[in-house]
Amino acid sequence: MSLRVYSHRMRKALGARSIAHAVLLGCRAGLLDGQPQRHGDHAGYTAHLRRGEEPCEPCRLGERAYRSTQRAGNREVA
Repeated sequence: MSLRVYSHRMRKALGARSIAHAVLLGCRAGLLDGQPQRHGDHAGYTAHLRRGEEPCEPCRLGERAYRSTQRAGNREVA
């Protein structure tokens, strides 16, 4: 699929007249905030907390795995 086809589909889905208008609509809808979104790891989990949000399930699982490896590392040192 070409960039032209992809941009046309995106504009049609958002009801936008141009790419710039699509970006504006995405920002207003909360889909884009200018920051890349991380999910499923410790950084994604803490990003949710910093934004005052409830962490999503992939981020909760990623945080659980992160803490598990941290505890395992601490046990090896002791």
